[in-house]
Amino acid sequence: MIHEPTSGLDSTTAHNLMTQLKDYATQYNKTIIATIHQPSSQVYHLFSKLLLLMDGKVAYFGIASDALNYFERIGMTCAIHFNPADFLLALLSRDDETSKKILEEADRNKKFEIVCRQSPLSNGQNGHSNHSYTNTSDTDVSKAGLNTNGSAVSFDNICAVGIDTEETSVHSHHTWPTSFWMQYRMLTWRQFRQSKGLILHKYEVIQSLLLATLAGILYFQTDYSYRTLRDKMGTIFFSVTYWGFNCIVATVTGFPAERGVIKKEREAGAYRLSAYYAAKITSDLPLILITPVLFYCIIYWMSAIGDGVLFAIFVGVNLLFCTVAQSIGHIIGTAITDMKLSFTTVSSYMLFSLLFSGFFNTHLPDWIKWAKYLSIVHYAFGCLNILSTEGMPVLWCNTTSIELYPSCTANTTFVTISDVLKDSGIDCPYFCYIATLGILFIVLRVLGYYAMKWKR
Repeated sequence: MIHEPTSGLDSTTAHNLMTQLKDYATQYNKTIIATIHQPSSQVYHLFSKLLLLMDGKVAYFGIASDALNYFERIGMTCAIHFNPADFLLALLSRDDETSKKILEEADRNKKFEIVCRQSPLSNGQNGHSNHSYTNTSDTDVSKAGLNTNGSAVSFDNICAVGIDTEETSVHSHHTWPTSFWMQYRMLTWRQFRQSKGLILHKYEVIQSLLLATLAGILYFQTDYSYRTLRDKMGTIFFSVTYWGFNCIVATVTGFPAERGVIKKEREAGAYRLSAYYAAKITSDLPLILITPVLFYCIIYWMSAIGDGVLFAIFVGVNLLFCTVAQSIGHIIGTAITDMKLSFTTVSSYMLFSLLFSGFFNTHLPDWIKWAKYLSIVHYAFGCLNILSTEGMPVLWCNTTSIELYPSCTANTTFVTISDVLKDSGIDCPYFCYIATLGILFIVLRVLGYYAMKWKR
């Protein structure tokens, strides 16, 4: 059951949407029931079967294309080139005599005898309506319906749209119309189709590839030495922060566009919140990770960060970091409904993460060193620096190195890369950083669900 899928859309977009629904129903042998607000004639002709109601009684039930012929036989003719949907709605809004004639004719027609054997799945919210349409069909074609104001009570087998709410008791559903896995599969398919054009937009892909190429040229084949260590750290820092910002901003800005649709569908009892959330976080993953992989392929090999084994680890850690950033975006986008405030919150947190990542400030005051553990950038940045600098030779101490590296003392003749990284605040083993990102991913995903449940 889809409640007014074309609301707020122009006629062209509405027709394209309904065409896709029709194609989907035909291709996958599914049944689709939908209430539609003011459809065009093009949309109306996509209907297969039509259930027409008046005062809660059946006025017509049959093939949609035969509806005009049926009413013409009882003396109610639709003008040529007139929108059939507008004609039928106007027909059911006429005087009592016309209404009585229509209902009497329907009573004499046995094919209009319909029994609603299932309990209601949802009820309307918009007040009263005496007439409306719904389309019912075999499972190999789509179903669609028209209504005047969106008020509806739907059933598993029959959808009665626009029943007078003064005469219809409001029921609440105790069972879901479909299983969790069916809801999850359909929502994943829909979410994937919706997100594909946005995430893999050609401008976004071109921008990422150009920036990766520019960074690769800037750090082209930089050797690993203590002299160029900050350049290598800059390469890693750029690759981490660029996609951290991209993932979190794209996620937090995507929720406002979906919030109204989710609310409407949830009020209609269409699916579980858990099914939607599971579909949301999984359908975006393949899309949100494609462009970063291309980005890392370019910047990694151009800047000569390491070998093939390290490349797999490098990409894996960065992608894990992207999913963590995405999880934070889910929480903020769900919990904060004001778009301006949510974007400000995201920007503030990411800037905080950059400041305490270990790249900009390598000598934090003792009283605030703990803040780096609140930075998600710090974990990915620290892990990749440890892995990429493994095997670097020791640095022999002299007057200059003693000044630069406090580890050089009278009793120490050399320092290692581990000592140098500790001076930058990277003081944990790499597997601790990876484990922390993994734990954050799980915890934040769970919190995202409860944030969505809390906000309904």
